[in-house]
Amino acid sequence: MNEFSLNQILYGPPGTGKTFNTINLAVAIIDGLNENEDKNDRINVRKRFEELKEKGQIVFCTFHQSMSYEDFIEGIKPETNPNQQVIYDIQPGVFKNIATLANDNRLYANTDEKQELPFDEAFAELKEEWEENKEMKFPLIRKGKEYKILSFTNTSIGFEKASGGTGHTLSITTLRELFYGSREMQKAGLGMYYPPLLKKLNSYHTSDKAVVAKTEKRFVLIIDEINRGNVSQIFGELISLIEEDKRLGATEALQATLPYSKEKFGVPQNLYIIGTMNTADRSVEALDTALRRRFSFTEMSPDATQLADYKVGDFQMANILTAINNRIEKLLDRDHQIGHSYLMVNDLDSLKAVFRNKIIPLLQEYFFGDYGKIGLILGKGFVEKSENKTDFADFQYEGFSDDNERPVYRMIDISAMDDPAFTAAVGILLKK
Repeated sequence: MNEFSLNQILYGPPGTGKTFNTINLAVAIIDGLNENEDKNDRINVRKRFEELKEKGQIVFCTFHQSMSYEDFIEGIKPETNPNQQVIYDIQPGVFKNIATLANDNRLYANTDEKQELPFDEAFAELKEEWEENKEMKFPLIRKGKEYKILSFTNTSIGFEKASGGTGHTLSITTLRELFYGSREMQKAGLGMYYPPLLKKLNSYHTSDKAVVAKTEKRFVLIIDEINRGNVSQIFGELISLIEEDKRLGATEALQATLPYSKEKFGVPQNLYIIGTMNTADRSVEALDTALRRRFSFTEMSPDATQLADYKVGDFQMANILTAINNRIEKLLDRDHQIGHSYLMVNDLDSLKAVFRNKIIPLLQEYFFGDYGKIGLILGKGFVEKSENKTDFADFQYEGFSDDNERPVYRMIDISAMDDPAFTAAVGILLKK
């Protein structure tokens, strides 16, 4: 499992294929492939990606400024019960859901018990049977004593004692740990109510008559735009738990008690985290230092070789990309270059649209509307110098005089350009 890093971030300027490549990488991790294997067979890779999402082995989410710990790990949220009453229950978040699935698979694959079904599947069978017969009884060790289930929540099972008491719950997490033998059974208190449930769970059998070997599967969580959220707040105690040597099953395994459910929680070794980070996005906070050092970083740079098959007239798209990015790097930095995906076009109208809707807006953002610098990148075919004289109002402003006029630069409207004018502008950009 170590040929891929458990925690990694793909970073680079916009349009370099970061999100695009997370799909290849996630499928490669789960299927045990080389990362570049079959990457050109996009249709089959996408199909496999969707299959794995349906199975719950891949989860995709995007961070944003409103993302919270309660969305990612767990929180108390309102929901409606069967009686149409609003109740507040602890809801697992995106990360806790997939971590629980991954750990359930890990425990099931490594257990010596003759359990035909993993916990989640057996528990789903229990809930389905209860829905059909809500009066089903669970006998206790003491003869004549039994109880029945009243309700299920995301974290607990409500039940009615033989004496008629109804304010009691059993922990689903505890039940899972007992199911896999990772917790010692307590005979006192509520401990006596778990054995009948375990017996019931172990009574369910798979409908598949074929003998299927227990295999440990890999799970992948993709976090797009990971630096757009407040990562230290969203991750909470996970900052420590996601380290490779702190994962469940590792030598230095570590668990934390979650603040809402009060349950112990750890991150299994078969869960991989892939993040993407846009280095040109100035509107977001820098990635938390504590989190940054727990991820490996893979740079996704603009790649002109990806444009070898893209040409418009006499213009090679690779040459346009190289010219623009060399000038951006000189005037600004390499983090604000443009990605090769923008220039994957083969006709003049598409190239016009790319300049109008993608490249020029990015340059305006990068240079804060300094059209002089944009002119140095694109040339006089796209940026013009205004020679208009301006008469200012009668006002005394120190340090300014009409003799100290500065030039004004404006973008030329691409929409108003005909094809020859636009072609000439691109030729100037390339110094042709």
